[in-house]
Amino acid sequence: MFMKRARLQAISGLFLAALFCGPANGAAPPQPGTINYLEGQASLNGQALTQSAVGAVTIEGGQVLTTQNGRAEILLTPGIFFRIGNNAAVQMDSSGLANTVLTLQRGRALVEVANILPENNVVINENGASTRLLKPGIPPIGILAVIPYFEHRWVDVRAAVLICLGFLLGGWIGGNLAAGVSELILRRTFAAVLFVIAARLFFTR
Repeated sequence: MFMKRARLQAISGLFLAALFCGPANGAAPPQPGTINYLEGQASLNGQALTQSAVGAVTIEGGQVLTTQNGRAEILLTPGIFFRIGNNAAVQMDSSGLANTVLTLQRGRALVEVANILPENNVVINENGASTRLLKPGIPPIGILAVIPYFEHRWVDVRAAVLICLGFLLGGWIGGNLAAGVSELILRRTFAAVLFVIAARLFFTR
């Protein structure tokens, strides 16, 4: 019993140390409106952007991000990503963490919602219509969802096929294994896997 408690305390201490090491190393968390990705030609309020803008430039309220022959990704809130393709323009109306509003002025956009909190008010306007994001949602794995990604050259076909096969095989194996495992073990296994993934993301440069 003592050994189990000691191990849990050690793991908890390592996790807390990892959390507190971030600010000490000068790594500030990304802010809403941060440019996550750039490819090709893009500008902010008419000023051309370079690769140095990735992770360093934040789109403020009233500013417009425009792409010519290029693509860009914007962080709306932690877990929500807004991507635009060629010849697109998007205006950031409000870049607050609790109130994030933007308007797609032209072009095509894709939104990925990996995580959203109840207090997050994320609204996307287009052609006079407003859409509020309410629930997490990642585009389904299917040909109709892949087509727009493929047109924007955001799809690695080989990786997409492997992911689809992994979901099918993993779902079948996982379902059969989970049927004979207690809920407590499932929770702990899931927590351990999340911890390993989080540690890898945190310490990988």
